[in-house]
Amino acid sequence: MSRTKSLEFNYSYSRQITGNDRESFEIDPVTGDKTYIESRSNIFDNIYVTNRVGANFRNNQKKFNYSLGFAVQPASIESNSITGKYSYKQDIFNYYPVFRYQYNFSKSRSFSVNYNGSTRQPSYSQLQPVYDSTNIQYITIGNPDLRPEFTNTLGLRYNNFDFISGNVFFGTINASFTNDKIVNNIFQIRPGRQETRYLNADGYYSLSGFYNFSRPIKNRKYVFNFGGNAIFNNNIAYIANEKNTGKNFVLGQRFSMDYKLKKWLESNVAVNFTFNDTKNATDERLNSTTRAWTVSHNSRIFLPKGIVFTYDMDKTINSGYGEGVKTDPFIINAALEKQFFKSK
Repeated sequence: MSRTKSLEFNYSYSRQITGNDRESFEIDPVTGDKTYIESRSNIFDNIYVTNRVGANFRNNQKKFNYSLGFAVQPASIESNSITGKYSYKQDIFNYYPVFRYQYNFSKSRSFSVNYNGSTRQPSYSQLQPVYDSTNIQYITIGNPDLRPEFTNTLGLRYNNFDFISGNVFFGTINASFTNDKIVNNIFQIRPGRQETRYLNADGYYSLSGFYNFSRPIKNRKYVFNFGGNAIFNNNIAYIANEKNTGKNFVLGQRFSMDYKLKKWLESNVAVNFTFNDTKNATDERLNSTTRAWTVSHNSRIFLPKGIVFTYDMDKTINSGYGEGVKTDPFIINAALEKQFFKSK
């Protein structure tokens, strides 16, 4: 179209064939005769075909650039089961919107926004309405009416690199929302035995953020790093057709300092803190709140004749795991290496 604007078309074709030949037998301990057990066997063929057609419009300017795109993907899943004595075909229509935008304040500072939609197909084992009794304590059965998941993902990112001072900052914020999430539906048949089925559910989403700031001082002899992350997941599952929402929040913070003494010592000391909180709607016994502090130190010591001695030490202090559970490990590792030739 022009030097700064372009229109792109793309097409892809995929055909995946999966076969399964799982046969179960009972063996007479006296005679050694084998008896075929059809109810515990699973023999089938699965064919997954997709045709994807897409178009993207790109605009590249000095200060900003963006891309708008859209793709459609008709698909079909065909299964033929010998043991289940059935054959079925499911036609699916997927679509993938895409949007990307980046603004460049300077060569070292930028802000970007990314959005895309994506789908995930149910696996052949999740679709097959055949009991899988490979593990008699954990039986699974598929659901041929499952729909593909559709996930909307949005990401924001900011970068700022100062090449003169060496200061670095970048941060990200991400969010994803999934419709028709494929989740487990678990039934307790009797103590020690459960059956897992599959269904679609709405309400799953995930939010996360991350940042890191790095500042060197004294001609980069010392480098201080501050970083952290936060993650929130709203998980969905079913227990005997009853919806269970599990909310999980994780917060992490980190401080570290790198130290370099001429050419013979590289050293680092760091402190990490992690907070993990989980809440379940249907069973409060599964709720938990844990904390962990970790202090770590590592060094590389460059000795004469190309010999390098390295070590690292980590001490973790945990809390919130309940009465009688106390695990605060202290781990030390060390290594000795020999470097050869001029390039080492």
